[in-house]
Amino acid sequence: MSFSKEELSLAISNNDLVKDHVSQIKDSCHELQAKTGCPDEDIDSLLEFLIQNWK
Repeated sequence: MSFSKEELSLAISNNDLVKDHVSQIKDSCHELQAKTGCPDEDIDSLLEFLIQNWK
């Protein structure tokens, strides 16, 4: 089952635990980018890699 962006946004905004973890992931990505100087595309590639290897 896949969710629309609107459904995911609503689910995130209605669940404090999920909201907190999403914030932590974003903060980690920003910190990684700030410390390495890598472009957005590299962060995107890392996240895509992690998604593909999640299971």
